[in-house]
Amino acid sequence: MRKLLTLAVSLIFVLSLTVASYAQMTGDEIIQKYLENTGGMENYQNLKTLKMEGKSFLGQASGDIVLAQMAPNKHYMKWSSPQFEVLVASDGEQIWSKYPTVPGYIFAEEEDLPKELEKMRISPYIDYKERGAKAELVGEEKVKGQDVYNVRYIQAAGDTTNLYFAKSNFYLLKASSPQGEQVYEKYKEVDGFTMPHKMTSSQAGQRIMTVLTSIEINPELADSLFAAPPDSLRAPQEIVDQLKAQQEAAQKAAEEKAKQVEDETEKAAEEKVKQTEEQTEKAVEEKAKQIEEGTLKPEEGKQEE
Repeated sequence: MRKLLTLAVSLIFVLSLTVASYAQMTGDEIIQKYLENTGGMENYQNLKTLKMEGKSFLGQASGDIVLAQMAPNKHYMKWSSPQFEVLVASDGEQIWSKYPTVPGYIFAEEEDLPKELEKMRISPYIDYKERGAKAELVGEEKVKGQDVYNVRYIQAAGDTTNLYFAKSNFYLLKASSPQGEQVYEKYKEVDGFTMPHKMTSSQAGQRIMTVLTSIEINPELADSLFAAPPDSLRAPQEIVDQLKAQQEAAQKAAEEKAKQVEDETEKAAEEKVKQTEEQTEKAVEEKAKQIEEGTLKPEEGKQEE
């Protein structure tokens, strides 16, 4: 009996230490757990190339998507449909894009390169502290009914993204920033990694869902895939300025719409609370009045309550 009691106490002690350790986890420790549970540090350090293929859906439109990456931040993404193609790529120093309605290639502005190149890293959460980034635990909440840790990830350039990791397995379920949010689902094992196979991106009022059908780890990729186009193929600056103004206007409209929805939701919640308080107060006053008038005994009022 004493041995069983000792064992029970020991188990309770170990469990209490485990709960306490998770309750006191830092943002850095949560990201470390994410890396361990989705592949391990050694696998991530040996990840040199990555290729993914699948289908993307934007409203009524759909197309094939190809994403290729080469460490540390070379990037190639092409979205194609029978009607048009969209390309976004980087050689690790420059970023350019090609849209069907714009003649020539649009190059990212120099002031935006540090933060945008950081987002294109093949393994963004490896050695991030050495690059000047920080991870801070904001708190705990829910994403699609799951308990998550909310970690604020701050780039050296200052851009902030909130990362939501499942408490059960430390998978990344959502990432949100002022530019929009991405939701990650359907994690599956691929050659030593556990990766999401469904992503939903919401930005500037648009929602894009991507379902991956193929993921290749460390495939052979030609350097020419990431070669920048010549300056002679750059889009005219006036068109670039127009497109930038349109994107900023769309982003502003989306932010205003989101704020409006948030304000309306908050107002509705406040009105509901106020209505409930008024109804409760009215019911109490009516019962008190009945007791005073002798039409309701105090015991009956208490029993009904």
